[in-house]
Amino acid sequence: MAELVLLEPIFPGNSHIDQLRKILNITDTPNMQTLNERCTAAHPFFDRLHNAEEELTMGQITDEHENVEHTVEQSIVWQMVQNFVPPSWINDDHVDDS
Repeated sequence: MAELVLLEPIFPGNSHIDQLRKILNITDTPNMQTLNERCTAAHPFFDRLHNAEEELTMGQITDEHENVEHTVEQSIVWQMVQNFVPPSWINDDHVDDS
């Protein structure tokens, strides 16, 4: 509310992450009890809009920096990502409207 009255941010930052960092430097990181109290499930109103059958399923997420055995396909894709070089025209100022 104070930001609306003052018309300037209380914690000015270069980005939303920088702004959060400045806020947490003053307020400190919340403990697990506070997080569990604040991070509750969605309002019951949304329960009727949720259909579990339409939910996407996903396997376990792995960190590519851990010692994980990758399939051949995963290794090929990761190699392509690492070797990607943007096309030379990506920084051109010319835009073709045709």
